[in-house]
Amino acid sequence: MLIIRDVQMEAFAQAGRQRLIKRMIDRVQRIWPEECQRFGDKATRNMVDSAVTRAFHYELTTEYDVVRFVDLVFAFESTEFDSSDWASEILKQSTNPRRRMNMLWEKASEQLKDA
Repeated sequence: MLIIRDVQMEAFAQAGRQRLIKRMIDRVQRIWPEECQRFGDKATRNMVDSAVTRAFHYELTTEYDVVRFVDLVFAFESTEFDSSDWASEILKQSTNPRRRMNMLWEKASEQLKDA
């Protein structure tokens, strides 16, 4: 029988997270090239890493939702856009994560249009 220890599971999870971050970095460099150039490689990586961490904190665990959360970080040029009153109100709701992300996306789109 195969036994996988907690340390091994953590290593698998960490490797998966690093692959996700790599895909997100590649994506934002394609989608947000001017912003990435302005921020530089290190800041871009830190922004993506922070965004993924924050997305997971809000239980946004599907890649689709994480991608959208990362996009909002770059759209607002802030890793803490989710601390604003309108965003935190949505993210604190007890609805399912996809619904919260959909509501966040809609409200963010309105906020960006008004900016």
